Amino acid sequence: MALNGDGGDESFAGYERYRADALAARYARIPPVVREGLRRAANLLPYREYRWSFSRRLRRFLNGISDAPARRYVRWLCYFSNDMKDDLYSSAFKQAMAGHDSVALTETAYAETDAATLLEKQLYADVTMYLPYDLLVKVDIASMANSLEARSPFLDHKVMEFAARLPADLKLRGAQGKFLLKKAFEPMLPNEILYRKKMGFGVPINRWLRNELRQPAHDILLDSRTIGRGYFKREAVEALLDDHVALRADNSYRLWALLWLELWHRMFVDKSEVLGL
Repeated sequence: MALNGDGGDESFAGYERYRADALAARYARIPPVVREGLRRAANLLPYREYRWSFSRRLRRFLNGISDAPARRYVRWLCYFSNDMKDDLYSSAFKQAMAGHDSVALTETAYAETDAATLLEKQLYADVTMYLPYDLLVKVDIASMANSLEARSPFLDHKVMEFAARLPADLKLRGAQGKFLLKKAFEPMLPNEILYRKKMGFGVPINRWLRNELRQPAHDILLDSRTIGRGYFKREAVEALLDDHVALRADNSYRLWALLWLELWHRMFVDKSEVLGL
């Protein structure tokens, strides 16, 4: 059996996006013409491959700053904005998807809660959507595939109920997320662990798609079988691949999502041998 920390970020406001959105709410008070000028200037900054580089984070922050709170928050999570989908989808698929807005799922979550602050609305959305439909699914699949029992102490209902009753400033105070949780563990953990920079579990997809997986991704995503499904425009997919390889953009997670959508189709819809591609 292994213990994990799932639920800690969602209950005690540990993700960087909570801090970014709090800053965005204040930044949104700046006159629109000034915000637009800053956004354009940020988009002219040199591209940096490192995912957490200042220029990339600044562009991401400024490009969604004018959206309504629920839609702005989704930008921290999604790979494709609605504008990107509009460019990517084929005419037929675009017509089939007319009237469907995935961002509305988050807007519904925001509307469901009577939380007093924007942060608490975000936490509610993550606890009811991101946590059960993404993180916990991933952990369950990975652990069970290796005959490992995983347990999540932060998901104990008493812990979550306690966290839900806490004032927002005991979760996020200034730039410090998990404020009360970290204070509680100060006598037990050294500061270099307790207050170190947050570390995710990402793998170097951006590098793989420019090197080892460059050709396989190109062959699969531009294959006649893939394009023939009628979801996406070939030229749009090709542009995503070309821009990523040429370091004009980091399309790694977008390409990864498209790649695994196609492999899913081949395994479960076509019933073909995926390893043989």
